[in-house]
Amino acid sequence: MRAFVGIPVTEAAAGPMLRLQDALRLPRPVPEENLHLTLAFLDECDLPTLEQVNEGLEAIVAPAMTLRVAHLDLIGSTQAPGLIAAMIAPDPALTALRNRVRRVAEDAGVPLARERFRPHVTLIRIPRAEQVHLAARARAAVGATLLHGLELSADRFALYRSTIGTHGSVYDVLAEYPLRPVVPPPPAV
Repeated sequence: MRAFVGIPVTEAAAGPMLRLQDALRLPRPVPEENLHLTLAFLDECDLPTLEQVNEGLEAIVAPAMTLRVAHLDLIGSTQAPGLIAAMIAPDPALTALRNRVRRVAEDAGVPLARERFRPHVTLIRIPRAEQVHLAARARAAVGATLLHGLELSADRFALYRSTIGTHGSVYDVLAEYPLRPVVPPPPAV
């Protein structure tokens, strides 16, 4: 089973992202139900491995967080970008969560690719056949778009199954894991 771990985009953040997709007017916007921030791509896993990953993810204790969208960016080559994404500003709590998730997956025997963490929410998947043709239009759209104040509240993360279909991938949540609200310390007496 093809799987990954990610933070789902809440309904409050999805609205502005969907309006942004419409404004970009490029092919293959990611459907609302598929908007997420990937923490770890697990690729193909058998059921016993996923059960072990699930047990490890259930044990993670991490704070809820508010993530800020810094800007839009193109992902892929300059000549043929494959994605337009909302890039998330650096956040130590997000990086710590991602590292814990990766550790759980590796402890379960999942071979993860070594990669630099560039947290983002994919908004548009540019079809391979149109990447070169649409590159200039995609660069112009990204350069002209401002995302001041767009935030993503992360109160949970999830284990997803990814099924490749004729119209793109379908993501199904297999399990969700809460992120704990940050409770301020009691006032000093």
